[in-house]
Amino acid sequence: MKEAVEEQIQRYMVLRWLRKNYFSGLLVCLIAFSLGGLSYFFAFSGFELGTFIIQPLAEISVIVQLTYIVVFFLLISIPIALGSTTFFLFGLQGKNWRIHDLLFAFKSSNYWRGMLIQSVRYLIVFSIVLIPVVGFIFVGVPQSNWFILFMIACVAPIYYKYRFTAYVFIETPQLDLKKNFKRSAYLTDGVKWRLFVIDLSFMALFFVGSRFFGIGGLLVTPYYEAFVANYYLNLCERKNIGGSVEVTADE
Repeated sequence: MKEAVEEQIQRYMVLRWLRKNYFSGLLVCLIAFSLGGLSYFFAFSGFELGTFIIQPLAEISVIVQLTYIVVFFLLISIPIALGSTTFFLFGLQGKNWRIHDLLFAFKSSNYWRGMLIQSVRYLIVFSIVLIPVVGFIFVGVPQSNWFILFMIACVAPIYYKYRFTAYVFIETPQLDLKKNFKRSAYLTDGVKWRLFVIDLSFMALFFVGSRFFGIGGLLVTPYYEAFVANYYLNLCERKNIGGSVEVTADE
């Protein structure tokens, strides 16, 4: 009950902040979405070009295609996503944010560390999802209920355990991969289910928003991003973790 009340207070505070910063947040989300989308566009365009050039070598063609995905996702999509996150994280902390901060990850001396941290996080989640999918295909299980249950029971805890790796990197880019993941796990300990329920509530908003010309969901994105950033900051305060605090063995 206490957590539900605190969550409603957080929503109210976020909405108050968005009254002054909503359109700026929407612009940042649009830029991040556009640049991320362009990375995929060029990647898939490159796939077709690579396939056309080396069509006789099917195996090499597949490798080229996968390489395009990895390179564009790693070099463009992830850094821009980190940059858009800084807007909400810095803004809710009362820090000044300028448009060039969208390139935060590119300017960071720890650029490759940030890319590694986020890549490993996505790889872990995708691997957990991929393994049962392949298993279900070979076993031939027609029902999707088992897969949904697996996602909730196994994938969700892992996903939410490392939900805040991007936020941890933005605040403490000097932390290595192990300490970053450890801090995220510490912050989400005991609140993974709440994070899952929160995402479900926003999924309903995204679904309703998508009914409006297919772009209404994007209008909800600043609210979602601001709420998650605020939730992270509240967890840091609750667990007495600041940006300059190192992860200890107790965490």
